[in-house]
Amino acid sequence: MGASKTNQYSIDEIKSANIARALAHPARIRILSLLKQEMFTRNIDLVKDLQLVKSTVNSHLTKLRDADLIELVFHSNCYWIRSKKDVIDKIPSYFEQIN
Repeated sequence: MGASKTNQYSIDEIKSANIARALAHPARIRILSLLKQEMFTRNIDLVKDLQLVKSTVNSHLTKLRDADLIELVFHSNCYWIRSKKDVIDKIPSYFEQIN
């Protein structure tokens, strides 16, 4: 989206688009599913679970973080990842406005 057109959309419309973009890849859905089972996981564990290279996993994590769906905490030599359950629970409400 061009910087000059951002004022014609509501905050909820922009948030909905960011969430939709974050959920538009099966690996990101899998990451959220894995995080639902665990309170925290490490990025190096996701590399093993998803069988993807570290840079790809980090790219997916960045998109999920940008959509405010996860939280990354750097600890020692890896990131600890936690889902933002309160935000994830609100996802359906962002798309109710489409009806």
